[in-house]
Amino acid sequence: MKKWLIQLGTKFNISNWVTLLFLAVILPLNLFIILITNQSISSLKKGIMNGIEHMMEIHIRELDSDMAVMENYVFSMDISNPDFIAASNDASTSKGRLAFYNLYRELQDHISINQISGIYFLKKKGNRVLAASAFGTGMIDYWKECVDYVENSQEHPDFAYWHIAKVGTREYFILEQTQGLLYYGAMIPTDIFLSNVEKDISLSHQKLEISDSPLPSELEETVVSLPFSRPEVYLNFETDTQSVTGNFPFYQRLEYFIAFGSLLVIPLLYYMLNRILIEPMRDLESYLSRVEDFSKFRDFSEVRIKRQYYTKELNHVKMGFNNFMNQIQHLKIE
Repeated sequence: MKKWLIQLGTKFNISNWVTLLFLAVILPLNLFIILITNQSISSLKKGIMNGIEHMMEIHIRELDSDMAVMENYVFSMDISNPDFIAASNDASTSKGRLAFYNLYRELQDHISINQISGIYFLKKKGNRVLAASAFGTGMIDYWKECVDYVENSQEHPDFAYWHIAKVGTREYFILEQTQGLLYYGAMIPTDIFLSNVEKDISLSHQKLEISDSPLPSELEETVVSLPFSRPEVYLNFETDTQSVTGNFPFYQRLEYFIAFGSLLVIPLLYYMLNRILIEPMRDLESYLSRVEDFSKFRDFSEVRIKRQYYTKELNHVKMGFNNFMNQIQHLKIE
């Protein structure tokens, strides 16, 4: 090995060695660090998107649970509730009117006990709409939209499943039924559901919507599409890479910038080595080559190194060379 290095030394100058060092050691090491950092970042991105997907699944299950509670109650009213039967068959008597208002109180109690952010509605032909919603001032606008929707509905559709419909300025999950003189059902505002999901995700840039179709699969690094159990729609989430990486820990982002910044350091480091070491060594080599053959020199006074170098060792070599030339010049004069 030593022999081989000595042989190379007869062919390689210091510039060649420095270039070889950069190409064989420093550059591959930097590329390896970048590769490892990139894989680490990809794993973090995947972890964040998996966390978002898990959070969306939790909210979808909670919504599905609320829908199941409301659905079971709506579908069971015409079987097990005597007030419902009386109100749907006899609208004109005091008994029928009393049964109708008893139903409203039961709806209000049911939605309050189960803490559902939704609305039950009940309408009897010839009567005004009764709508029961969760307590709180935030539900007043939703309650009004529900009443307007039911009152202005000319035909009372009969859906045996949840669907999405535009009501006023918002979209709602709606379950609608008719039985005799009664038109009844349940509504859940989609914007309340979406707002709760967005609060739990909270990236700097995100788009969350309910759609009939999922987002393209080729965008899987920055999108999540999950189906609802009821109705048959998708919850679509979309963001960008910058928003995802913005959630990285500080040390991870610092590692990312250091890894890619190290590539920029390589040419700077090479430039500094060239100025500090390679150029001065070439300069010294040129002066030494000028005095190899003393017979060609008539005047040694001009053969002095005047340049100031950046290292202590090279300046000592310069001083030694100049002193040596001074002695030669002094001997020649004598």
